[in-house]
Amino acid sequence: MARRQGRANILTILLVAVVAVLGVGAYTFVPYYIDYLNMKEIASSSGLAWYASTLEKSGPERLVQGLKMKEIDYIDPSACEFRKEQDDIVVYCYWEAYAYYPMTDYYKILTFEVTTYVDSRGTVEQY
Repeated sequence: MARRQGRANILTILLVAVVAVLGVGAYTFVPYYIDYLNMKEIASSSGLAWYASTLEKSGPERLVQGLKMKEIDYIDPSACEFRKEQDDIVVYCYWEAYAYYPMTDYYKILTFEVTTYVDSRGTVEQY
């Protein structure tokens, strides 16, 4: 039987290319979406901290503490706004992240937004 040696199958090359593109995409974008999920948790705990305390500064303090704990240093605490609407406490955060494509000068601006409502019973709703 004759065997071909040293020749790559076109399907193998295509599969390697698809895996490489998916890997670069994951390397570029996934960390920012993980930070988005962490920010939802931080905003929720900040709203609950303000709800549980009578001091208005306890919410922003918890936000700063959460950002340091999760090692999210590119989001400034001033990106979040704390306010009271009727009986609800609202934590609204908006920030942008620059996702640079590896080995290029190109980047994509990703925008994220988290809105957390804590009602008078301590129930949390997020959008």
